[in-house]
Amino acid sequence: MNIFIRTDASIPVGSGHVMRGLTLADALREWGTWGVERGAWGAGVRGV
Repeated sequence: MNIFIRTDASIPVGSGHVMRGLTLADALREWGTWGVERGAWGAGVRGV
């Protein structure tokens, strides 16, 4: 099974979607799945 998680974040939108996506990815990884994380982090999100 392939699972793709895509989230966006910016100053106006916030980082909640990214944090929830990372939490979900961590849980899936613990269950034995693997994944690749890629992204273009905006300046406001790099500090998260």
